[in-house]
Amino acid sequence: MGNHRRCDRGAAAVEFAILLPLLLLIVFEIISWGYMFSFRQALSQAAEEGARAAVGGPASGCPATASWNVSGCAPGTAAAGAVANALSSYQNGGAALTCDGGGLTCSIAQAPVSSCQASVCVQVTVTYPYRSQPLLHGMPSGVPPFSLVLPPDLTFTSIVGVS
Repeated sequence: MGNHRRCDRGAAAVEFAILLPLLLLIVFEIISWGYMFSFRQALSQAAEEGARAAVGGPASGCPATASWNVSGCAPGTAAAGAVANALSSYQNGGAALTCDGGGLTCSIAQAPVSSCQASVCVQVTVTYPYRSQPLLHGMPSGVPPFSLVLPPDLTFTSIVGVS
């Protein structure tokens, strides 16, 4: 009996050393997913805040069909500022997430009246390529199979109308 016990000595430490990398990978992926869901919620809120901000300004100086986030377009400027403000706590490699900056793209335009049934409708769409540009650098999010289950893009659209 005593000789059998001596042969098992250290087996638990070896098993733990083999499983530790897998356990750490799972823990870090849980943290990465939690951060991604937090960012997802902030992105949704940014689209809503941008649409609300764009409704207040007159559409003079805005292109009829193109995106409104251009200089001289008061609703587009207001919406882009609101999106940047809503995402001010997030950065991509030190770059602030703003419309057309830090990997974030925005489309701010007048929406068809049929989509919101109001006299003036504004649509704001924000998109971030999360799989190719994860916000938690240094985390093992790029390790398959975990990288394959991250969404390729996070996209949110908000339409607000003024009656």
